[in-house]
Amino acid sequence: MTQEYDKSILKWADSLIEGQPEGRISEHEMEELLKLEYNTSVQINSLLYIVNTYKLTESARKKFLESLRVVIAGEYAAPHSPRRSREEINDDLNTEIEKLNIEIAYLKKESGHVGGQ
Repeated sequence: MTQEYDKSILKWADSLIEGQPEGRISEHEMEELLKLEYNTSVQINSLLYIVNTYKLTESARKKFLESLRVVIAGEYAAPHSPRRSREEINDDLNTEIEKLNIEIAYLKKESGHVGGQ
């Protein structure tokens, strides 16, 4: 099954790194990317594609993971969810972030792709 991507999001990411030293997405550019609405699976796949395949500064990667942490925490804090301790939520978030880091490393290794297109 082939993944679909939102070409406008990918083009915007390309424009953000145009002229940047080493063609990297910085923390500032990541903040700009995270301001977009990600309401469809195609849009979410596009953001994940960017994070998995484009060069990111360490601070940009941390900004993405912090944003992911907030989204996941919001899901755990939903009214229908049972009350959980901060430690339980942090443990779950750390587990999810570790899974994402493993997946990112695997995808980078498999694709051999380190820049945007």
